[in-house]
Amino acid sequence: MRESLPKVRGKLERLQDDASRALDKISRKEQILSRNFQGMTGDYRAHTDTLREIQTSFTTVSKNVETLETELQEINDRLGKVQGKIDDTGK
Repeated sequence: MRESLPKVRGKLERLQDDASRALDKISRKEQILSRNFQGMTGDYRAHTDTLREIQTSFTTVSKNVETLETELQEINDRLGKVQGKIDDTGK
């Protein structure tokens, strides 16, 4: 059994070295990706903020249009009644 312990230890040390090298490679790749996409994420945030502002403006304008359409409908109804009275008076 004593002979197998050094073999197992050697295998474990190689596995540890392999894992360490793999982690180093992954870390370097993450750093490269972070640097490459750093500008893009800033652009994305800026575009998202702009979109949110536009959507808010759109909602506000849509509510104003709806209010104005309601007012126009009321004015058209009153105009129709007045025209009806004028026609009745004219006859």
